[in-house]
Parts: sequence; structure tokens; C-alpha cells
Amino acid sequence: MLSNFRRPLPPLLLLLLALLVPAQRAAAQSQSYNSGASIPTYHPDWMRWVPDSTSLAALSLPGTHDTMANDTEWYVSGVERSWVLAQSVELRPQLDAGIRVLDIRARHVGDRFTMHHGAYYLRANFDDVLATAVQFLRERPSETLLMRIKQEHSEENSTRSFAATFDWYRNASAYSSFIWRQSYIPSLGEVRGKIVILDDFSNGQYGIPWSSLNLQDVWDASNPGSKWELVRNQLTASNGGAPNAMYVNFLSASSFFYYNPSDFAQSVNASTLNYLAAGNVQRTGVMMMDFPGAALIDTLVTRNSPYIPYTLPLRGGSGGAPTSSECPPGAVAVGVHGRAGQYIDRLGLVCRYVNSDGSLGSYHYASAQGGDGGSYFERTCFSGMVIVGFHGRSGAYVDGLGMHCARPATWNIGYGVDSSPWLAGGNGGASFSDLCRNGSMVTRLRLRTWSLVDQMQPLCARLQ
Repeated sequence: MLSNFRRPLPPLLLLLLALLVPAQRAAAQSQSYNSGASIPTYHPDWMRWVPDSTSLAALSLPGTHDTMANDTEWYVSGVERSWVLAQSVELRPQLDAGIRVLDIRARHVGDRFTMHHGAYYLRANFDDVLATAVQFLRERPSETLLMRIKQEHSEENSTRSFAATFDWYRNASAYSSFIWRQSYIPSLGEVRGKIVILDDFSNGQYGIPWSSLNLQDVWDASNPGSKWELVRNQLTASNGGAPNAMYVNFLSASSFFYYNPSDFAQSVNASTLNYLAAGNVQRTGVMMMDFPGAALIDTLVTRNSPYIPYTLPLRGGSGGAPTSSECPPGAVAVGVHGRAGQYIDRLGLVCRYVNSDGSLGSYHYASAQGGDGGSYFERTCFSGMVIVGFHGRSGAYVDGLGMHCARPATWNIGYGVDSSPWLAGGNGGASFSDLCRNGSMVTRLRLRTWSLVDQMQPLCARLQ
């Protein structure tokens, strides 16, 4: 959006902007918009539920516009930042949340690539991008990443072409085996564990030609309403278009002096989520977003398979360190174990494997996370029931907790805690009650813990 700028904004223009345009809103949150330092959803391996034979063109792929534009130099003013920054979250948390398409804008400086948004350096280099992507794919080999590469701003002190420098990166031993080298749209099975290049700099010599894709990228729309019309029209096209054609739909825009990227994102993201939730679209194609919220990512990811896990709301505070308690593949949660007093001190899942006839088999105790206070507890649902949600109380911590249990054959909700709905913990905080969608059950807990369970977020899934 700032590709026409060749230097930081002059002071007089900054003053005018400060008078006319409010700075980007701090830490605003909604289901469709997120400007916090993390995204409260978790889809690190959602592609493993998608068949190998599926074309990338057939998928609904969440992506981020100006992926690395979550930070810039310290001296850049707040007003400038509101026009430069398009994301609030670093690359790895984006990938863990489910983002699979990256928009990488590289300035060619000294025969290397630095990450830029127009004239503004984003405090990252291409090695940072590739190292993060490769580490993610090492840990999650079921996934693939699509990476649009575009030359940004002016060249400086380079002795070779932009394409030659990209080829140098591509052939580096640390990255070479992770970069797919064809120019056609592949099936997912062909590129699991790989980076697929969307080549926007050499007309397809180094990947899928960007110009061959069906694009909607009007970045200078006059207002959010007009941009939403363009997004909606492209959704209609992608939903009914040729199955082997890849559609790319940018939700991002800015209107200089009037609407910054955050203004557009808050409006267009919300309209998009509402439209998708109404069941108007099955295949969205690639959706490139600024400041995407958890529910918007969720609704894109889960379009690709009914078996992809999804998250329930976060409960608790932001303290502690991230961890998890997970049922192994083929098992579901039927109870919990841990320690509790006035709060939930430690928490883990009790799981059972599902037999081929659908009955519940042997037990598995997933590791409990947290501190050593309180007293030990262990509770399971009634025989034949599984956990389909939780209820309890939370504030800065998870104060108290109970289970929602159901029998898979009927999905009638009941409580499986010795005829009492309460599991353990105290009475502080505010009450909550969260349920998986009909037909799915809890398989994993995302947690933040230290001496207590600071935060919990269940993941729900259907069994294949």
C-alpha cells in the first residue's frame, strides 16, 4: 500500500495526518479482527485432515497481506505506523494459528533481501522468514506454505539481479530441500512439507506465476464498503469458478488521509465473516487479510474438511507459559485429572482410544500441566460418554472447572461427575460455559501455566 513512498513521511504531512486520521487502535479484538500480540486460535496441522489428492486450487486458504508488517523501526511515529503495519502478530504465531499463504515484500540491498513495506524496513530479513518457515515445516510435515515473493522499494548496492539473489537463497543448503521448484498448481500431497513459491518477480521462472492467478487486489479502495463489494464479488467467482483455477482475494486496502489498513480490516473482515457464516461460499480460494481474527481464520480452515479441529474460547488470563495436554491420534477426552484448591493448579486430559466399532477402549492419561498446589483430583464422564465442552469460572486464572459430557450416539448433554456438574476449584471469576459443535468432541487442551492454570482453550474435533 505504501509502495509509492520513497522515504518516511515529512513532518508537515505527519502533522496533517495526525489531525485528520486517528492512529491505529490499540489491541482491539473481535471475532474477525485482531490487533493483539497473539491470535486466540490454533491450527498448526490442519492440512493433515485434507486428502493428498486435493489440488491447492480447491482449498480455502487463509493468508496475510504484508505478512511481515507487524513491526518497524523504533523511530517511526505512531501515525506512520498506523499506515505501515498490516499485522500485529509475528510469523510463527501466524502459522500456528492456521495461516498458510505469506505475502513477502523484499527489498534488494547488498545482494540480500530485507523485508519492507514501501520505504519502511520491517525489522526482519528473508533469512528470518525462511528459517521460521523451514522450522515450522520440520515440526509439521503435513503442512505446506505458499509464499508470494514481490520486489519492494528501490535496490541498493547490489551486483546481481533480484531473481539471481532469490536463486541464491533457494539453493542455500538450509532451505533448498524445502522449496518446491515447479510452476504448476500442485496437489497437496505433492507439496507437504514444502514452500510453494508464487512468483511475482520473474513471470514464473521460479514458481507459479503470480500473473496466472485470478486476482482481486484493489488496495486503494475509496472506503470499506466499496472494498467489501470487490471481496464479495471475488468470493462469488471463486465459489463457482473452474476447480483447477486458483483465486486470490485481498481483503486489505487503505485510502490515504481517510481510512488506514486497520479501519478497512475491522469493517471488511467482519463483513467477510458474516457472509461466510451465512453459508454463501464453500471454496474461498486464497484470502489475504490484515489483522485477521480467530473466528475468521477458523471459518476458512474448517471449510477444507469436517474433521479439522477448531478451538473454543480462551478462558483465564495471559500469565504463565504456553503448553498443552493432548489425546493421542485416535483417542478422545473422557475426563480430566490434576490438582485444585481455590484455583485449578494443574490440569490434564484423561483419554480413551476409539475402537473400530465406535466403542471406547483403553485409557491414556495425557500429561497434566501446572503447579503442585491444591489436592489431586480425577473425574471422568459417565460410562460411554465423552467431553464435549467445559463450564466453570475464570478471571486472571481458571478458578473452577466442570465438564459437559455426551453420549456420541445421541449427543444429549449430561454431566458425568458423580451426579454433580462441578469438577474442582474455587468460586472466583466469572462463569462460562462452552460446547463443541454437534458431532465433535474435545481432543486437546491449549494451556498457559506456571504455579496455576492461567488459561485454557479446548480444541474440538470429529473422529474420522
